[in-house]
Amino acid sequence: MWTSGTNEIYQSAGFAGTEQTSTEKKPGDVNKQDFMLLLMAQLQNQDPSEPVSNSEFLAQLAQFNQMEAMSNMGENIEALVKTNNMARGGSLIGRVITGVDKFTGESVRGFVAKVSMLDDEVTLHTEQYDSEGNFLGQNDVLMDSITEIEF
Repeated sequence: MWTSGTNEIYQSAGFAGTEQTSTEKKPGDVNKQDFMLLLMAQLQNQDPSEPVSNSEFLAQLAQFNQMEAMSNMGENIEALVKTNNMARGGSLIGRVITGVDKFTGESVRGFVAKVSMLDDEVTLHTEQYDSEGNFLGQNDVLMDSITEIEF
């Protein structure tokens, strides 16, 4: 588990006992709370004979806001890509596809009956029938492994 490098700052800013730990946070990641705590610590520990100017603080806030906006935009783009991939998979329901089975690695052909997403991978669940309409089996094909689509 990684422990935030700002624990000393939390303590020096008067937040003893509120150390931040997270398994999702990577070294160098700064969230809003970290930024505000760093800013408060900087204000409390600045040299009174040479205080930091207002323009420097405003520049830091502007940089943080820009960084946060970029992060939010990246998250929104990721969500849009996921939605788009699901829509692409959904558009294939009822179509016949040929692709590589997710589990066996064999080439399979079947009707797309259902679409699901797990771990950002779109899976097409296909069903096979004989010429008389009897159910033969089913396979899972990743969207990226489709080799042919019949319309």
